[in-house]
Amino acid sequence: MRAERFNARSPVVEPAPSAEAGRAVSRLRWVTVALPVAAVAALNLIGLVILPNYIHAAIAFSSITAVAAVAAFFFSQAVFDIVDRLQGQILRKNRELSAINAVTTALDNLESLEETLNVGLDVVLDRTGVSAGLICLLDESREELFLTAHRGLSAAVVAQAARSKLGEEPLGTEVVRTGRTIVVKDAFADPRVQELAHREGLRSLISVPLRSGGKTVGILGLASEREKEFGADEVQLLERVASQIGIAVEKSTLFQELVRRNRDLATLHELSAAAGSTLELDQVLDIALAAIIDVSEADSGEIWLLDERSETLGLAARRTTEADAPQSAEILKLGEGVVGRVAESGEPMYRPEPLGNEALRVLASLPLRSEGKVVGVLCVASREPITLATRDQQLLESMANQMGVAIKNAQLYEKVQAMAVLEERERIAHEMHDGVSQVLGYVNTKAFAVRKLLKEGKSLEAQQLLAELEEAAREVYADVREAILGLLSTKQTEAGFVAGLNEYLQHFSRQSGLRVRCQSDDEVRDLSLSVATEIQVIRIIQEALSNVRKHAKASEIWVRLAAKDDQLIVTVEDNGQGFDPSVSRRGEWPRFGLRTMRERAEAIGGTFHIDAQPYNGTNVTVMVPLTGSRRHGRTQA
Repeated sequence: MRAERFNARSPVVEPAPSAEAGRAVSRLRWVTVALPVAAVAALNLIGLVILPNYIHAAIAFSSITAVAAVAAFFFSQAVFDIVDRLQGQILRKNRELSAINAVTTALDNLESLEETLNVGLDVVLDRTGVSAGLICLLDESREELFLTAHRGLSAAVVAQAARSKLGEEPLGTEVVRTGRTIVVKDAFADPRVQELAHREGLRSLISVPLRSGGKTVGILGLASEREKEFGADEVQLLERVASQIGIAVEKSTLFQELVRRNRDLATLHELSAAAGSTLELDQVLDIALAAIIDVSEADSGEIWLLDERSETLGLAARRTTEADAPQSAEILKLGEGVVGRVAESGEPMYRPEPLGNEALRVLASLPLRSEGKVVGVLCVASREPITLATRDQQLLESMANQMGVAIKNAQLYEKVQAMAVLEERERIAHEMHDGVSQVLGYVNTKAFAVRKLLKEGKSLEAQQLLAELEEAAREVYADVREAILGLLSTKQTEAGFVAGLNEYLQHFSRQSGLRVRCQSDDEVRDLSLSVATEIQVIRIIQEALSNVRKHAKASEIWVRLAAKDDQLIVTVEDNGQGFDPSVSRRGEWPRFGLRTMRERAEAIGGTFHIDAQPYNGTNVTVMVPLTGSRRHGRTQA
């Protein structure tokens, strides 16, 4: 990842003399001026005042000149030596700053943490001249060091350093816990690394903490096959480079944590949306398991549902990425196995225990709750005994909570559907009793009368009764066909409520020989009713049409649909002979049919009204609230 994703790019440090070197140069400048002046003044004083009293002037001059030459020689050598040391110090500082610049520049232009660490290690090895090195990062939640970059190490060392608990590797553990650099000049003699050094032929080692924000986030380790003296300047350079790498690691870790949290939130949102898109329990479970296995990187997942009456858990869904995954039992008692214990206690378990057999090991078993009650158990497993990080546990618990609610909703929906089916069966039974059963009773009575008339030789009267029986049979046949058509038409279609109703009316018109017209507003044509509302409205219309066919002696029927004030208004009108609703005589509309239509309307929160007069047709009006319905789509009750 790029460092600028967090803040501005790290500034490049220009190579420059250190403050100490600058002060030394300033002192040297004054010394080179003051010391020669003082020396010349002293020599002149000696030559002019003291020596003439003891020796000849020429000899005194020669002596002074020789002393001045010798002094100038040693003075210049001292100055050159100081200059050389200062230049060396400046060069070392420049190399240090150059190395830091190289690491900073490299780290700022890389996309991934792995690439960042590999490039950083390459720069360090190049600047220090050693042959082997590694970078390990710290996993605080698991107290482990895991290898992220290495160069020049054997396969055995790489395997050993791939992931190790703190305490297993003494040198790295000490660096992490103390936050201090450890230098081992003679690894052959150091008991902490003696065995490794002899086996791999590594003579000198240095382990430097990667620090950021005052804490250690990893270690940088270097190894040399020759005995190497890591001086104070080199150690300081490595610590500064390690600090740059540590900052890059911390930035990368923060960014990855942000990405992970966003991914977790997106997963929870997707799970919620997917679970809310259907109320079919099997689909809900399958969608949830797919999301959980993807997030947790598990090899298998199971959902068990609790049957409170039998106090058992049944395997409701199973999903696995392994083709040869072993099958586990499908019924468990409360307290039996990991799943049973979680259901009984209501507490999650994160211990790697066997699932089914030794092939899979449980990563997590979590109770699925709704309204504080356990409704099931989620179990995810892997072939490897992985310990889930705290954040992964929290994500699974959030997903389990969502699943518990979704499962409870799906179960309630199944119960509502089952109750709706039972209610519909009862209504159909009543309708058949009121219609078909009464006609069949009538047929039975007439058949008995025909038999009696034939015995008495009254064939003419018997023929008249047989004609009545024939008419009754045709009526029963028409009723049965109409009932079958009505049952088939109550199934929702993708075309929508109005399109499905038009299709039914066309079939009814052909079957009954009556002309049926359907009129609907634009708003109604775009309307999608809930399942319960649509079924009841269609059944009311069917009952009204059936009564028109059987009793009204009409030639034309109008079915009108309108939406007004958040209500669906349905009217069925005919041009038949009408009747008096206050009087129920045989051959006219039975009170049971009117009561059934009224009950259906009231079941969905609507009202039922009939307007009829003898010889002036009949008008049935039903008004249904549109709550739970929507346009251009479908909702479910």
